[in-house]
Amino acid sequence: MANSRIISELKTKVTKMIINDEELVKAIDPPNYQDENWEEIYMINSAETEEAGYTPVIYREHQNPNMITKTITFLTIEVNIPENYNTPEIFKYPQLEIWIISHNKHNRIDNIKGVRDNRNDYISILLDEKFNGESAGIGSLKLISNTAGIYDDKFVYRRLAFTGIDLSDTICD
Repeated sequence: MANSRIISELKTKVTKMIINDEELVKAIDPPNYQDENWEEIYMINSAETEEAGYTPVIYREHQNPNMITKTITFLTIEVNIPENYNTPEIFKYPQLEIWIISHNKHNRIDNIKGVRDNRNDYISILLDEKFNGESAGIGSLKLISNTAGIYDDKFVYRRLAFTGIDLSDTICD
């Protein structure tokens, strides 16, 4: 079975790659983006971020949109290691999920000229271009799903799922 450490490592790498992509950050349109310490603010624990008076927009775990009180777009990043019956024992395919969740009033892009897509669709295009085929520490990532839906009466979402290859540490011992 794949080493579960990859869950934390992949979440960290993906979060850093998103934060360091100016076009993606502009598309997410975080409330505190103009602060000079923006990258540092969003790499700390989300509870600490809120205590410091900032609105987190990238979470390393799923969030309940009903607990979000602001009109924002935010991302959640999850890594799963599903059991694969059809693969050799040494190979497991971790799955990276990135959820784009936008308040209905924030899903229209009005801060980027020339973009006709809604915010969730546009961010999904940027994430697809960034991660599909990217080696993020587990081999190449491959987009396997890009689906949209309505979360509730306030939020809509788009879920991207990527699969990657991780060789279990045990074969090297």
